[in-house]
Amino acid sequence: MQKLFTYSIIFTLFISCQKAEKKVLGYWIIEEATYEGEDIFNVLRYNVLSIESNGTCKTPVIEKKNSFNREAHWYTQKKDGQPYLIINSDIPTWNQEFQISFKTRIQGDAKVPEIYLQSKDMFLKAVRHCLSSESVLITCIVIFFEWLQ
Repeated sequence: MQKLFTYSIIFTLFISCQKAEKKVLGYWIIEEATYEGEDIFNVLRYNVLSIESNGTCKTPVIEKKNSFNREAHWYTQKKDGQPYLIINSDIPTWNQEFQISFKTRIQGDAKVPEIYLQSKDMFLKAVRHCLSSESVLITCIVIFFEWLQ
């Protein structure tokens, strides 16, 4: 009976980690960003955090003069029953463990998923990027300008 209980707990933790992992995937448009208590939203070079299913992500560059690689690696983990997003990055600001929480915002007729990421030094609020034909065009323009630099 005790083995069954132990396996049930392990299975529940595994499933809950997978849920958090699936929910973080995608393109997130950052709406609020603070670092060490200072608002950094206006100094973000790009306000998009993209999290891919292959374990890689692209983080925003915080200052225009930064030449850091935006590519990073990520995974989720449960600590004390809470989901965390761990980002391993060349950019020290992004190399952190973020506690994750999700909310849904009603915007007109749409339900817009929000993600809140809180670490020791940083706070981010972002909304999921929806791929309409207009947003695909905007994404292509952004990628083109990234390629030019």
